[in-house]
Amino acid sequence: LLIPENLPDEVPQILEKISQGEHVNHYETIRVSKDGKKLHISLTISPIRDSQSIIIGVSTIARDITERKKAEEELKTSREELRTLSARLQSLQENERAYVSHEIQGQFGQALTALKMDLAWLAKKLPSNQEILQKKVEDMNKIVDNTFKTIQKVSTELRPKFLDDLGLIAAIEWEITELQKRTGIKCKLTLPEDELVLDISRSINVFRILQESLSKFICFTKDLKVSIIWDSKLELLCLEIIDNNNQIKKHLEILPLDLLEAKERTLSLGGKLQSILREGRNVITISIPFPSPSVNSTNETPCNPKPITKILIADSHAIVREGLKQILAEIPDFVVGGEASNALEMLEQIRTSAWHIVVMDISLPDKNGLDLLKQIRIEYPNLPVLVLSTLAEEQYILRVLKAGASGCLNKESAPDQLIEAVRKVARGGQYVSESVAEKIIFDFRVDTEKPLHKKLSDREFQIFFLIASGKTLTEIAQELNLSIKTISTYRSKLLQKMKMRNNVELVRYAIENNLIPK
Repeated sequence: LLIPENLPDEVPQILEKISQGEHVNHYETIRVSKDGKKLHISLTISPIRDSQSIIIGVSTIARDITERKKAEEELKTSREELRTLSARLQSLQENERAYVSHEIQGQFGQALTALKMDLAWLAKKLPSNQEILQKKVEDMNKIVDNTFKTIQKVSTELRPKFLDDLGLIAAIEWEITELQKRTGIKCKLTLPEDELVLDISRSINVFRILQESLSKFICFTKDLKVSIIWDSKLELLCLEIIDNNNQIKKHLEILPLDLLEAKERTLSLGGKLQSILREGRNVITISIPFPSPSVNSTNETPCNPKPITKILIADSHAIVREGLKQILAEIPDFVVGGEASNALEMLEQIRTSAWHIVVMDISLPDKNGLDLLKQIRIEYPNLPVLVLSTLAEEQYILRVLKAGASGCLNKESAPDQLIEAVRKVARGGQYVSESVAEKIIFDFRVDTEKPLHKKLSDREFQIFFLIASGKTLTEIAQELNLSIKTISTYRSKLLQKMKMRNNVELVRYAIENNLIPK
């Protein structure tokens, strides 16, 4: 067997090890036979010693592993092909989920919304002495509401609207909130404040990895501790699941199908799924590499009060646009001056005509709802926008408002609420439905006259209150299930926002503003 000319000479390196008395076991390399055929071989080389243990030669065993290497290469190629096929199937599945979810929302959801509007209009027209008919309309409204909730549940299970409308971070927060409600499992979230800029397919894969992993592990045991942490230095999103009673370990040898799918998704994104022992407990970690988060914040300019004159309605469903026009037509000083069925049409209408208010569906085709709001806020900072949505979760509404909307209203809301919202927003005010406290929207507006503590985020105020109450950073970290480093970071931020230097000033401020007992 000959050493190929293009291969570095390994002999000196091997002889060096042998001269030191070491053995070389299963060293894989390439040789060429006399007939020019390339062979993969495995070398096992041992020193030969005389009676005085002096090395006088070497013993070499060469094994032809060409067939094994060929099989390994074929297996590797097969795995890559299967992984590509799996990714393609996952993509098709997600597209089908999105399509079915959109159709359910679009066809059934919007039809029910229009039906609810018609019932509300009919109820107004019924004479007060028609009690039987009024009761019938009320019963029909309840049926519509229950059907709407069922459709919403099915649609969300297929494809959460948070993911498409508000992005990955909001979708993760929503999923974890729902998980905690269903199971009572405590989850620690440390995510970037700004959205991670990803293409939609990668966002979907990351969301499904977290969703599928958590749902399967919870089937094994609910005695879990879950953490989802963004590591800004390593640019990794990490899911850590601590199994307190080691029930998961026995299930990991043969992965269930959905966990295998999550693992394949993780590997396709360049991530890792590992199982380790830490302090006697099984710990599952999934780490996914990410690009750096991009800050997309825009300065919001309060809307100047304007008389109600001209309204632009943007919704992808004609039946909903007709329902909205019918309701708004009841008010003499409301004029629906234009319609748009998608984001591009809406932007074109805004740019070519003067409007006093835009009433838009957050899920318009062609563009992400939050990105669309931010674009409008940049180009037309004084144009009020009232957003309509089929979701009523507070977290959803918060992000819509933060993106630049002047108000947010659930599509299931009564016509009177729609009229009130349009009137208030068009005059320069802000509006949220009764299910969300109105003070939320003002937390996003810079107001130098309000107390300093009103400028704090919910978490910052919580930590400020605990510090002012006399608790140490360690005690606060334990109570909130956060690291001391995170608590210290929050403390630095709130001190900066409140223009204070230490805890003593925080306590004094809290007492002076009656936030804690004197």
